[in-house]
Amino acid sequence: MAFLMVLTHSRRIFLRFSLNARMDSFLLGHVLAFAAFAGVARVLLYDNLKSAVIERVDHASGSAIRFNADLLAFAAAHRYEPRPVAVARGNDRGPREAQERAGAGRRAGARSPGGGRCGRVLFRQKRSCADPHAER
Repeated sequence: MAFLMVLTHSRRIFLRFSLNARMDSFLLGHVLAFAAFAGVARVLLYDNLKSAVIERVDHASGSAIRFNADLLAFAAAHRYEPRPVAVARGNDRGPREAQERAGAGRRAGARSPGGGRCGRVLFRQKRSCADPHAER
């Protein structure tokens, strides 16, 4: 299974492969990404991967999201807000999918369950708290 976190401002990526898709591996991916990026953002965006979003219910007045309780506890401990990526918004997916394709080439033929798509997390970061080592 692949864990991918992307800084939305600089497009810097963190990619980690694990042998399983358990929640502890998913959360370890976060911890290692935070260390690699030298910090934690205020907001992380999640797509519909089951490790993050338990249920998405669409109503006439909007949609309701139920996040995984372990993820919410982890987010509270690391002081960030988890948010879902809007469904069916093409501009949310383009850069991530290009980075997934780049990461797929590094996998040397490895495929994840579900057709080869990686679980994704976006790491939202403002310019003022950008990593000083990132490209400018």
